[in-house]
Amino acid sequence: MNISIPRYGDGADVIGLPARAMVFSNSERSTAACPLKWLFAYGDGLKPQNRSAPMALGTAMHACVEDVHNWWRAKGTAYPGDGSACVWCVGIAADCSQCGSTGEGPVSLTLAEWTAHSLSSEDYTWDQATEDAEHLSRMFGGWLHVYGRNPHPDYRVIAPEMKMAVPVVGPGGTPYAPRTWVVPTSTGWRVAQTGEASTEGAKAVRWPWYQVLTVDALMQDRRTGDVYLYECKTSSSPAGRLANVSVDPQMSGYCHAVQHLIRQGMIPGVAAYAVVRGYIYDVISSGSHAYPKTLKAVPVKALHPDTGEPYKNGRSWVYELDANGDQVERSPGLSMASNAGVSSWRYREAIHANGFDEADYADHLLDLMATVDPKLYVRDIATSGPEVSARYARELYAVAQQLSGYRKRSSEMKTAEDRDYQFPRQPVCIAGYGCAFRAPCLRDGDMVRSEYDAAESIQWNDRAESPQEETFKW
Repeated sequence: MNISIPRYGDGADVIGLPARAMVFSNSERSTAACPLKWLFAYGDGLKPQNRSAPMALGTAMHACVEDVHNWWRAKGTAYPGDGSACVWCVGIAADCSQCGSTGEGPVSLTLAEWTAHSLSSEDYTWDQATEDAEHLSRMFGGWLHVYGRNPHPDYRVIAPEMKMAVPVVGPGGTPYAPRTWVVPTSTGWRVAQTGEASTEGAKAVRWPWYQVLTVDALMQDRRTGDVYLYECKTSSSPAGRLANVSVDPQMSGYCHAVQHLIRQGMIPGVAAYAVVRGYIYDVISSGSHAYPKTLKAVPVKALHPDTGEPYKNGRSWVYELDANGDQVERSPGLSMASNAGVSSWRYREAIHANGFDEADYADHLLDLMATVDPKLYVRDIATSGPEVSARYARELYAVAQQLSGYRKRSSEMKTAEDRDYQFPRQPVCIAGYGCAFRAPCLRDGDMVRSEYDAAESIQWNDRAESPQEETFKW
């Protein structure tokens, strides 16, 4: 019986996950604060048809950084690309698993994905897709510029995009395995959704609960053998996002899961006595990262052959003429005021590309290096000890109890009114900010739900085997 998990694929690819288990992710956990939001997303299985632009951009940037870490792990040399062509097959689409035999790099592949989306959405145009791809290219180029193309000098990459699972354990070390409903499908079984406990063939099982998660990259100190996690995020305010890491349990949860798997000897190449020391956290600005613009070109004043100074003929300036007798126009330079938010390296590139003298902009470049550059790409290394892991394990048990209660109440609902009794709205909601389910929350109905797709659910792909026979025992 193979478990299939949305966003995580076949359970066989998830380190530490048995074939028969109830799983939940950080995404599901994030909905726990509002029971009704959980019901829409996981009980009813509603999925927004369109992702927001920031989320799409963050996912795309994540793919670029993943490609770099894959290269460092496999080759151990400087990353040679800029995201346009596939570095694995050198742009030649010859049965390449990395680019899907397209010959394109992560930036180009993203453009293709966004372009396809633009053809199916009236809200997203070709011009917008092209602009977003250029935006992504600038973000990726800046990240490579700041941190370099070479592998981390102090760490080796163990595994990029490592999928893993950690068991939920209650007080006294008891595995958490509450009664949960599953329903039959043509190929196997899946977790029951709203009202499906009364479905013909539905069964209640007691399988252990696991949290599944994906680490952007797992790193190991080349000198000590200590393990670190690498996580990459995009944010409109990198410094603020970095400050929030201290209260965000995501990274401490990753550390807890990795340490558990290390102790079980499940991570190849890492000794069972290795210690997870902490994490490396990259936050990339989601701003435009735009190139500076030159000032509007103006006619070049001719120099008097005797004085060497610009001169007038009567009241009018005399301008230079080219071979065709047309006035010669040149930009007087780069604006300093309107380009106050441009990174120093892009400003310097524009200076040389236009043939200007860098000495004329020396002071402004120093200002950009001091005020703009530190806000675009922020990296920090934090430690995470055993007491942090122990606290997260206890909290994980509390969260699993909450989510299992949601699943049970949702699947056993019989009437529409039951929703109000079991899944009330929460006052933590601020006018629906950041929630994709504002419409059904305000006024539910068939018309509203037609704007959502059916989300995938957890499935166990073996119809011949009854889950009743797999009741978990301890």
